[in-house]
Amino acid sequence: MKSKAIIILGGLLACMASCNDFLLIEPESKIYAEAVFESPQKTNAYIVGLYKEFRDSHKTWAEYSLGTDEYKLGGVQYRDNADKRGIELYNEEMTSTNQYTLDFWTKRYQIVSKATLAIDKLVDVSESDSAMARYYSEACALRGACYFELIQSFGEIPLNNTEIVAEHGSKRQPQELVYNTIIQDFQNALKYLPEHSSEAYEADKSRFSKAFAHAMLGKTYLYALEESGMRDYELAAEHFQVVYEDPAFRQTGASDYAVIFDENGLSHTDNEMEYEREMVYAFRFTNTKPDNSEQQWNVGSRAVSIMSDVEATIYFAGFDHIMPTRYCYSMTDEGGLWEEGDKRKDVSIRYDFTYEGMTPVLLGWCYGDELDPHIKKYEDKRIEEKGLNTFYSGKPMPYLRFGDIVLCYGEALYFSGEQARGIQLINEKIRARAFGGRPVGPNMWPTDLPADEFMDRLMDERMRELCFEGWRRMDLIRTGMVEKLVPARNTWFLNEGITTVDKNRFRYPIPLDEISMNQDMGPESQNPGY
Repeated sequence: MKSKAIIILGGLLACMASCNDFLLIEPESKIYAEAVFESPQKTNAYIVGLYKEFRDSHKTWAEYSLGTDEYKLGGVQYRDNADKRGIELYNEEMTSTNQYTLDFWTKRYQIVSKATLAIDKLVDVSESDSAMARYYSEACALRGACYFELIQSFGEIPLNNTEIVAEHGSKRQPQELVYNTIIQDFQNALKYLPEHSSEAYEADKSRFSKAFAHAMLGKTYLYALEESGMRDYELAAEHFQVVYEDPAFRQTGASDYAVIFDENGLSHTDNEMEYEREMVYAFRFTNTKPDNSEQQWNVGSRAVSIMSDVEATIYFAGFDHIMPTRYCYSMTDEGGLWEEGDKRKDVSIRYDFTYEGMTPVLLGWCYGDELDPHIKKYEDKRIEEKGLNTFYSGKPMPYLRFGDIVLCYGEALYFSGEQARGIQLINEKIRARAFGGRPVGPNMWPTDLPADEFMDRLMDERMRELCFEGWRRMDLIRTGMVEKLVPARNTWFLNEGITTVDKNRFRYPIPLDEISMNQDMGPESQNPGY
């Protein structure tokens, strides 16, 4: 594939024995393709490098997920950054040279290209060679995950698979072919990935298990864009059921929602088992650069950042890059999201900015929203203990959680003809935990909800359970709810009096760099509206 995404061959010095080792690996400048895969040690280092790229490509998840009813650009960002503003409003400022959509495209195709090289080299590996077989499945899963994110964001995309390029070239491929390729990648991942409760997975939780592949297969069938003809609720339910019944998650996930966002959840504390019962896959970070996540720096309050002698050293300080919408932080009796007694609200959103008796104030350079409610999930108190600022926040970032899988499973069951069972599942595993009690009473949903009401409730429930975890934009697009919910709830739509969304811009623009450099693409390859 003669594209900007073509691989620059590289490798890594050391193999990885644990998550901590993974975080310490440094890149090696020159390892030739043939040499990389001559030994398990070198192959392992190469795959570890792909995991690190996949993890780091999600540090800036917020910019890729703007334009929702869940969170909005902070005022300073909205005023000063046209590229972000274009994504937020689906308007003419979102162009084919947008730096954030280009970054999204480039980082994922770099992983795709490197994963394809590994797949081609390992495709004939013997099952008896368990280490190399696992590396093959991991490469398939990494490529499948990147393709999944790309098609959900751009529509038809080029496929870098060697056999597809040989037959079809490097042009954008039909959605059916793309989704079938993703499905095949995850099916190949299932062949040799370890079970989630196995010693192999327990030894290094920064890598995938079979549960990841089943969850992503379920997501692929559930999230397939409607025009692709590939959405299949029954097949989605089959794969979600496997994860749901996996004893590693005990069909409950964490019993306490708060533990999911405990910065000490990965240390050997009483919370560790609870935390791991929830995580199908999480990105693991530390408070040390370059393995810091930087999330709190992006989502904390700018007004709090100047309250200490060293900028942004208070654990909930930051720079307002993204913030909850009013709908997302308000109570239902105020026309918002949260029901009385829902324990997830105060875990997810910060309302109070008082710190050790000090109250922040808005200065002239502020926009005015710096003390509105902020995202709380990524606050990392460990930085204060270490004398760091919030740039060094390193709390794990969930990618696939048991709560997400239950909601997806319930939805797939509902639309497979098992409406009551799907709703009861959500009541028992999601709603009951949220309200700290048994799945009975007024907080539980009736099991005979009609489809429209079920989807309205489900989309609010997904926001309550998964807010600021990166799924909202995909959820709005796959359910056709962008036009209904975004103008009615997104702060900037309301402020600007914008009442419609350009459907053409549900898809990101194909980057101009790609169209210019890919010999099989031209101006006609651009998405409509750009």
